[in-house]
Amino acid sequence: MTAIEERLCPDLPGVARAAAAAFARQVDIACRRRGVCHAALTGDPGLGPMYRLLATDLRDHVPWQRCRFFVSDESVASADSPSRNAVIGDQLPGLDTHPDSFHPVPVDLGDARTVADAYQTRIRAVVPSGPDGVPVFDLVLLGMGADDCVSSTLLREPAPDRPGPLTVVSAPTGWRGAPRHVAFAPALVNRARCVLVMATGAESAGAYARLRERFAGSPPRHPAAAPMPGGVLCFVDPAAAGT
Repeated sequence: MTAIEERLCPDLPGVARAAAAAFARQVDIACRRRGVCHAALTGDPGLGPMYRLLATDLRDHVPWQRCRFFVSDESVASADSPSRNAVIGDQLPGLDTHPDSFHPVPVDLGDARTVADAYQTRIRAVVPSGPDGVPVFDLVLLGMGADDCVSSTLLREPAPDRPGPLTVVSAPTGWRGAPRHVAFAPALVNRARCVLVMATGAESAGAYARLRERFAGSPPRHPAAAPMPGGVLCFVDPAAAGT
């Protein structure tokens, strides 16, 4: 994956609206072309406004029953831990419309490596693979936080020449006492048909600047209403973009 496009929006609500519309569009494209959409969600707090729009204004514009959702990063913690991302299952309307709709990370299996191995097996069983044997998601959502950790760093890492594990175990940098995370490996993120990134606020500016560096410079910038192709779609406000 090499193409990156930036959509500069005036503020957080504008970012949420543009990202939600892109989400619905990418899901529709996948369903029309392949009959089903395999997507990876994230519980990053910055995506909350987008999820709320999908659950309300755009609820009837997404074929939820034809979606298969996974989680791109999750903390190996108890179900009631505030660090858990699986709560996104409560924010979107279509995750229970099909028995195979939502595949959360099985954190109740024990230690992080066991959880990661089990999730990798589940991904391989559900998501079709490309020619190199790596499952290809139609859509991966990523938030860009100030800590620049977990899945938000994966776009900056080159995909390995020989695909290894699909999931990795990490300890978030700077999070003292934080539980270990199970996250998508670079192979999964970099082979996705579309990666949707949301970055808002000055606290995201450093992480977003490093994302730009991963793709060798600043991406083409478009007004919020411009149509965009697949690839890496970045929805940012002026503070995150450094403008």
